[in-house]
Parts: sequence; structure tokens; C-alpha cells
Amino acid sequence: MLQCNAIYDLTHPMTPQMYHPTGYPKFTIYETLDGEGCLSSRIDTSLHMGTHMDAPVHVMKDGLSIGEIAPARLVGPALVVDVSPGYGPDCGKNLAISAADLQAAVTSTHHSLDAGDMIIVNTGWHRLYTSEPRRYYSEFSTLSAEAGRWLAEKGVIFVGVDCCDADEERFYAKPPYAPPNHKQNFLSKGICICENVGGDVDKVLGKKLTLIVAPLRIVGPNGNASPIRLLAVE
Repeated sequence: MLQCNAIYDLTHPMTPQMYHPTGYPKFTIYETLDGEGCLSSRIDTSLHMGTHMDAPVHVMKDGLSIGEIAPARLVGPALVVDVSPGYGPDCGKNLAISAADLQAAVTSTHHSLDAGDMIIVNTGWHRLYTSEPRRYYSEFSTLSAEAGRWLAEKGVIFVGVDCCDADEERFYAKPPYAPPNHKQNFLSKGICICENVGGDVDKVLGKKLTLIVAPLRIVGPNGNASPIRLLAVE
């Protein structure tokens, strides 16, 4: 048995009531305990639904699928930083986290952010995920391109955000989209992206823990993303 002080689940529950701009996930029970003697369901959903991870093929023609990402990049030390006092829902909408504010949030944890580390950025927007989902998806604050470049220069291998996107909403105003953190700063450099972090994230602010990221092993172009179970081990 794993020896640890605590295990935190940083994942939003997946339910038929989960909102996404593409629609709600559709769950269908096709076998029942009374009929077939077992309970079986299928799901029709976007792979970018809920707490999920984006793969390089999401924005790059020759990028890796989610199932081709090395497991060693999905388990490792992670720092959880809090920028919610300046970027939370009460601070305004569609704010871009500056590199200076992100660096200050890292410094305030009294932990180092080293090359090969993962990072989770808490904006406070996860608290609206269930209660105000449309506002959550349209008014969220997230990393600026400048902050993304700073993280890439630090050598992190994984960036998680508790909002719906690692790039500002303005970069999705008109296709073809060119979100700089996805295309230039993160996925093109092999830095994994996780969006819609939630669950126990408020319980681990300022901590450095071991993060375990568990996506489905989907290969090919369909492996552009996957819902994940995101666990933090203290």
C-alpha cells in the first residue's frame, strides 16, 4: 500500500449535468442488473469535457496523441500556486495572469519550481464550475502568453489550471485559432496541459506534492484529449 499523509482528488465529478459549450455528456444504460445481471453504460461526450488533458495533436498536425505521452511525464512533483486574490471571479472577467504575479505566487509558497516539475495554477474560477457554468466558460481568467513563456523557460513539464482554458478567451474569437500557450509555449514543447482542475484543489494551495495524471490511452487523431483522474499525493 502507498505510504502517504493524504491523497487529494483534483478532479470534477463527471455527471450528465456537466455543462460544456458543445453540450452535456450523454450517458445511456444499456444493460441492467434486473435484466442482464450487470450494469453497463456508454457515454457520448467531448474528450475536452470536465477535468481533462490536451495532447500535442490537439494543435499540431504531427503532435503526439494522448496515448503516446510517456508515463514518466504524468507522474512527478507538483507545486500548487494561488493567484485567486487577484484573478478570481470577484476581481473581474477575462483577466490575464501576468508573469510577475505568477512568479510572486510561486515565491509565496516557499517552495522551488524546478525544471521537470509540474504546476497547478488556482485562479478560484473552479468554484463556479457547477454553480455558474456559463459564466465559468465565458468570463474566466487564465494565464497570459507572457506567463506561459515564463513557465516554459522554467522547464516545467505539466501545467494545470482550474479554469476552462490555458489561453485567454480572446484567442478563440475567430478560427483558425492560434492560442499562444497551446501552440507556442506548451504543447509544441512537450509540456502537457490540464484544464478544469477542481475537486480538492483549495486544500492543497501552497503545497508541493506528487501529482498523478491518468488519461485514457487513446492513440491517433482521436487522442487529442482525454478526461483524466488527477490525484495529488502528500
